[in-house]
Amino acid sequence: MNNIDSSEFTESEWHERVADIPIPIEVLLGRAHVPVARMLKFPPGEVIKLDKSFGESLEIRVGDRLIGYGEIVTTDDGNTIGIKLLSVIDGIRFRSRHAERE
Repeated sequence: MNNIDSSEFTESEWHERVADIPIPIEVLLGRAHVPVARMLKFPPGEVIKLDKSFGESLEIRVGDRLIGYGEIVTTDDGNTIGIKLLSVIDGIRFRSRHAERE
């Protein structure tokens, strides 16, 4: 694998090179704090109450970085769910290292 020096490319060229790289996007449905002793006794079918209510915005993250908020929706086929982007955190821009130096 070759190391690429991003200073060899313009910002536009750098974006073209990385545009097709998949990144993991995570949506945080909610959190729960449960004592270990109780968790070890969970039977199949146990419902774990989260700290979110229906209709609340959910956090959308790329890696460990919060990038925005969204809501759960069903997709066109009705069989899967998706996330509708409601807002993006101010100042979020994905830039190459080269662009940051300009």
